[in-house]
Amino acid sequence: NLRRIAREIGEAYKHVENLVIVHGAGSFGHSLVKRYGIEDPLAVAEIQRMQNYLNTIVTEELVKNGVPAFPVQPSTIFFTEKGGVKKGLLDCVALALERGLVPVLFGTPSIDLKERFSILSGDSIAPRIAVHVKAHTLLHACDVDGVFTDDPKKNKEARLLEKIDSKNVSAVKLGGSKGIDVTGGMKKKVIEALYASRNGIKVYFFNGNREGFIRDFIVGKVRKPCTVLL
Repeated sequence: NLRRIAREIGEAYKHVENLVIVHGAGSFGHSLVKRYGIEDPLAVAEIQRMQNYLNTIVTEELVKNGVPAFPVQPSTIFFTEKGGVKKGLLDCVALALERGLVPVLFGTPSIDLKERFSILSGDSIAPRIAVHVKAHTLLHACDVDGVFTDDPKKNKEARLLEKIDSKNVSAVKLGGSKGIDVTGGMKKKVIEALYASRNGIKVYFFNGNREGFIRDFIVGKVRKPCTVLL
């Protein structure tokens, strides 16, 4: 999957001016947090180390495909407060873009101003960077076809929501995540993405496991099925 995704990003990168990538932690993070928690500094250090390791694997594949992937350590530029993003020092991301690099960030434990440590989710990172660099589009590549009324992996009656806006999102029943997810699943993704949509950025949720979808969405070709957050 990673090789295919990196190839699609490499193909798309030839046709876009600026790109920032934020990847999740997957089994390198969520399962470790579930097992060890984030109270012990040693556990936090190990979880952080594993995120850096994963990021090295991801950026290596991207570079192989012609993408100048530039690792950025999120816990050094974002600070949380009671789990929510308090502030981000994002000039380094903007400057990296100006110099032709593709910043690559990821979900990770963070230093919390009130609770010592917390989880800094990629779902929180992405919309704040998008707003800071004045992006026109924020893309969420998921393992389902978009945002549903419930988890489609558990409920066959779940409906795909093709459009969501900031006015009606509170009335939508959102599913969580089937796997181990310590950051809130799909509901968290949508709530965080509202920060971008309210700042004029169009947000899409689509299935990154569908061949060609990642490549096409990056170059501005909208594929269906998907969900757009207006």
